[in-house]
Order: sequence, then structure tokens, then C-alpha cells
Amino acid sequence: SIVRSLTVNEDNNPDRLEQTITFELPASELSYGTGDITLEASSSSGLPVTFSSDYPYVLITGNVLSLTYEGLHYDDEATITASQPGNDEYNAAPNVSRKLRVKHNDE
Repeated sequence: SIVRSLTVNEDNNPDRLEQTITFELPASELSYGTGDITLEASSSSGLPVTFSSDYPYVLITGNVLSLTYEGLHYDDEATITASQPGNDEYNAAPNVSRKLRVKHNDE
């Protein structure tokens, strides 16, 4: 007897529609103490878009981005990613990432 496994790629189902994300940052640079920024993105499907950051001191709650740490550090760069995982009708949209320069205090 022969045993074979079959993997079904649910992430790209030909029976589902494709979608894209439109996402631009409202600022390319954010300094501590300047306040939060509101992130806006949309998917071509109309499904909700979620946001994430690869930088430990960038907190994203819903669509509000804030910096959570102050102190003397070098300036850094964070990658903010917008994603939409799809549903029964739409495949997942390709993620869209933008760079945000994080400016630190001199104190």
C-alpha cells in the first residue's frame, strides 16, 4: 500500500475572490510626547483591516498608534503592517507595510 498526504492551501482558494489593501501612514515620523496617530486603511472587499507593528514600543489599539516608552535612545524605524485575513468569499489580502521613524527624547 502507498500512503500519501494532501495539503490544501486555504490561503489562496481559486473559488474565492481576490482583495487588496490601501494603506498610507498619516505621518512618516513620530516623536515621543507628540500624541497618538490614527491609522486608516481599507480593503477592496470592504472587510475590516487590522494593524500590527514590529517595534516593541509602538502600541496599536484598534486603529490608534501610540508610543509607550520614553528615554535616551537612538532613533529607530518601525514597520507598521495592515492585513486582512479574508473570509468564505475572499482570499486573504497581501499585507501592506509602511515604515515609521520613531524619534526619541534627548533627555
